[in-house]
Amino acid sequence: MKYLLSLLLTAGQVTGALQKVTQLFNVDFGTNDQGGCGYVGETAMNEYLEDSYELAKTGVKLLDDYSDTNNMEAERLVFGYFKGTRGTDRSRLKSSFEAVRDFMEGNREITGGKPYLFCDSTWLTRFTMQDEWLNDEGQPVLKTDDQGIPYYIHNNDVEHMVDKQTESTRALRKVAVPYWSSTHKQYLFDQQYENPAIGYCSEEGNAGVTQAIILPKVITVCPVAFEQKRRLRSVQVTPITRASIQGSSRPKNAQVTEDTLPSSATLFHEMFHLVLGNADSTPPPGERYLWGQMRSLGVESLSLNPETYVSAAVAYDYTLNAGTRDGHAVEFYAGFAMQG
Repeated sequence: MKYLLSLLLTAGQVTGALQKVTQLFNVDFGTNDQGGCGYVGETAMNEYLEDSYELAKTGVKLLDDYSDTNNMEAERLVFGYFKGTRGTDRSRLKSSFEAVRDFMEGNREITGGKPYLFCDSTWLTRFTMQDEWLNDEGQPVLKTDDQGIPYYIHNNDVEHMVDKQTESTRALRKVAVPYWSSTHKQYLFDQQYENPAIGYCSEEGNAGVTQAIILPKVITVCPVAFEQKRRLRSVQVTPITRASIQGSSRPKNAQVTEDTLPSSATLFHEMFHLVLGNADSTPPPGERYLWGQMRSLGVESLSLNPETYVSAAVAYDYTLNAGTRDGHAVEFYAGFAMQG
């Protein structure tokens, strides 16, 4: 009986271990079609998940170390990336890192069920308002009282779809068009993109996006995010000596944080949207991705900006692991690598 009780207790304990990608997401590694992740591969994706997990834990450690007033590296980094003063409440920062970490450990449920992970935006098919309206089986809905003529999305044939287009156009401030998800058997509205066959990922500068309009939620990571195949800390840091920095401007040969980001950065970024929800992970002025852009945000907005979390975690990971010179660690609190 003692042995059985021990087994039951062990099985019920939270291990705090990283889950595999297929445990966390619905994802297809058998194809590249319809957003499949075959070209990335399950092994590589699990490695990127491992790197994301390390960054989440590093973010939590950053905030723990910040609470120790003798840890100047942590203090400088928190002030550098998230602004504020010692009196600023940092609880949201730590809880956000913890929420993403907990999800990767399988200890946080996502609204709407197990999310999908796609490696291209081709999981959505673009339609027009002149196309036939599909039902939840993906088949055209016919007007049974009118000789089997199908309903069309436009001209108030399907009033709620017309309303959704109007609402989406207003929210996007661009003309919204219907996209069909064969996975969800539902429509969502979004803007038109450069390549209609690809959609979101065809637009220059788009690396990833999270949608929560139709459930389960979806993370889409675009092919561009996987082009360089960088693991965490695979970029060799080349810090500038602090003594050589003159004035307040960034030296021309400085190695900026963005140049050290691993391939997992986009996935890690999108998990903040997935776990926290877009309302709690999107600053009112819009997201900012580069150091100089982030500097335009206030304290509250920085705490809602996922890329600030990503960059701060990568920066502190180097501070903890890149070694020291004369007792000085590598730091990125000004947005570039320095030491001394």
